[in-house]
Amino acid sequence: MSAAMFFGSLSENAHRFECAPNAFRGDPADLEEGRFVVYGGPGAASALTSRVVGRLGDDWLMEDWSAAGPWASGWLYQVGRDGRVRKAWVAGNSERVWVEVRVGRAPMAFESGPEKPGETSISEQSKVVNAGSFACKRVRFTMSHAGEVFHSDSWYSKDVWRLRNHSEHGGLVAVEANGEVVTWLDEMGTDAKPTLPLPK
Repeated sequence: MSAAMFFGSLSENAHRFECAPNAFRGDPADLEEGRFVVYGGPGAASALTSRVVGRLGDDWLMEDWSAAGPWASGWLYQVGRDGRVRKAWVAGNSERVWVEVRVGRAPMAFESGPEKPGETSISEQSKVVNAGSFACKRVRFTMSHAGEVFHSDSWYSKDVWRLRNHSEHGGLVAVEANGEVVTWLDEMGTDAKPTLPLPK
């Protein structure tokens, strides 16, 4: 029995969900019907998919799906030109209907305190992933802690749509931490279709 079956379906528990108005992390300038990106990661159930699947008035409708095993689920956002989420719906991976959830307030911003010690460097570098080869900006963050050096690398390309990130360097292509792959762009295209019937 899956976890979703044990605890009840997402549609049965939709009243427990709330969506923040800033849940969309991409750039509204890159929203165009049909565009989609798929990101992979270590493990068979780690795919993240974002699809622009339609319009509702002047707003965009965008699906976000995660393939996290029994907790696989999707969100449908109605995103305005300002990037704010106007309405939101949720569905389990095995369900066939979107259920509307409340859009609440944005999380309160807290002071983060002193910046973490570290250095950021930016360089030009091509990156090859499953979706192809991209001319990228590589952003490397390096810090030392307890005598150990940690670094993370993120590659961004102007040729990738910013449906899941909002970087001045372009859409996310890949992330590595200390040389270990964290995520990569698996696929992108312009023929996205709605997974479920869209709300009216």
